[in-house]
Amino acid sequence: RGVGLYREEGMGQVLVNPDWLLQPPVLRKARAHEPKGIIPSEKWKSPLTLFLREKTEQQDLSRRAFEDGLKWAKEWFQLSEKIARTGQMVPGKSQWSAIRSLADRFAGDRKSLLNSLEEFCTKGIRRKKWQSVVRESGKETCLYDRIREQIERACDDSQKTPDEYVILTLHHAAVEMGRMLARAAEKKGRVRSR
Repeated sequence: RGVGLYREEGMGQVLVNPDWLLQPPVLRKARAHEPKGIIPSEKWKSPLTLFLREKTEQQDLSRRAFEDGLKWAKEWFQLSEKIARTGQMVPGKSQWSAIRSLADRFAGDRKSLLNSLEEFCTKGIRRKKWQSVVRESGKETCLYDRIREQIERACDDSQKTPDEYVILTLHHAAVEMGRMLARAAEKKGRVRSR
């Protein structure tokens, strides 16, 4: 009759010492080599394996872009603080948010991104913040120059989908710059209130 719940659905059947448990079937040994006639490279070309390989490559690219974006932001933040100590203006959180928006808008087009970035950083009143110059290692540099240099260097270094990688790295760097500026402002606020 069965035991437990849902017996009317066929559940609760009990077997005591079934034959298949007392006399298990003989198992064959696993093959140590590929069967003849199968070419290993063709074996892995199914749509699923291609999709999974592409997803894995995309995740690796995203992880690398995130890590490099944090490095860029750290370097830019140090330069920004150095410029600010000289009494010059530097970009704030909203300016970095605009850089992130540019990266998002031109996600697949590095050339258009660089053109828009140049226009954003070198035109109008904003240029005072982006092109405030400080002397570093014997030469003058500004935030805009540093950003452009790192983008160009990343384009030279990355062989696999460089546009996507570089633009994603810029996106993460701009987001991190906003966070770092917010933490620095919060820290200054705590120091002043004491």
